[in-house]
Amino acid sequence: MRALWIYVLLFSIPFFLDAYPDRDARGNYTENFTHLQVQVKISMPSLTFVEGEDIGLEFHVRNFGKEVVRIFPATNPLETFQLQIRDENNRLIPLLETSDYRPWDPKYQKDMNQTKRNHIENLSGDASKEIALAPNETFSYRVLIQENYDIKPGLHYTVNGYFYPNATESKKNFLLGGTDSEGRLAFMRAENTIRFLYDHRRKNQEISGIKEQNLNAGIGVSPEETVFLFLGAEMKNNWSNYFKWIHIPDFILAYDRFSAIYLNSTDREKELVEDEFKEYLSTLPSGKIKYFKVLSVDSVSVRESRVKVYVERLEEKIPTRYEYDYSLKKDPSKRESLWKIHGVVARVRK
Repeated sequence: MRALWIYVLLFSIPFFLDAYPDRDARGNYTENFTHLQVQVKISMPSLTFVEGEDIGLEFHVRNFGKEVVRIFPATNPLETFQLQIRDENNRLIPLLETSDYRPWDPKYQKDMNQTKRNHIENLSGDASKEIALAPNETFSYRVLIQENYDIKPGLHYTVNGYFYPNATESKKNFLLGGTDSEGRLAFMRAENTIRFLYDHRRKNQEISGIKEQNLNAGIGVSPEETVFLFLGAEMKNNWSNYFKWIHIPDFILAYDRFSAIYLNSTDREKELVEDEFKEYLSTLPSGKIKYFKVLSVDSVSVRESRVKVYVERLEEKIPTRYEYDYSLKKDPSKRESLWKIHGVVARVRK
């Protein structure tokens, strides 16, 4: 009797091994452990790009589980890392045809020897690479949007990412199945969505973060230039010009350390608090600026604007990235006046 049970158990093992489903609860095709322990996100270095700039988007595929996960990117990366891009009018942006990749340009030529290295072939004879992700490992791939998609400047775009763990195998199952219920649906959607602006290139744009030749231009200084001159003065420790662009009575309220004291002070005491506040700012409490870039400019009204800036600071050799939202206003009592920074909201970027 005992021998019979052993025989039945050994005979059943192959069925138990094959019992792991290759479809999810809705009947869609899945890849071993991928859907159980892989996280997919997309990221961009900025949310504003100017015509002619590289618009880079990165896929991040992370294994957060306890088992090794294997993915098989196709020879053509656009089969594995796919994007759905829509403009602000909800129009779907088409993928450029192969002929648009300009193969005669050396930048777009493929190294066939590199393509043949470290690849495997599936049962259909399709070439693909195998990547093993250990627990907590992340694989990243960069896509240049403007080289692969027909986007036009002057519009906002929304991007969704779709990752196919085994694109060639998915195509094979799609051909065998003959329906959309199998193979083609073996993808993972990125957990986040990105919205960015692709702006026109401005003519004669020669604004520098540390040049101050327009300091005396007065009326002609725009909100964007004001922030450039303000942060440029900080980079050069030119504090007289730095404080020129701040409206202290409002700007000080963005700092909890001084706002309560300032609001409960007399006019004479406020002058002392302002002096202490200026001394505090000149000590660079958040670290020295190493790089900054204006991300966007929003015009609220004729005399009010908001400027978003990306800033990299270095404090005790430790880099930190920030995103600042500056509120700028013009004096309504004066017909011609400079823009002044009235408030700021700071966020730490990961």
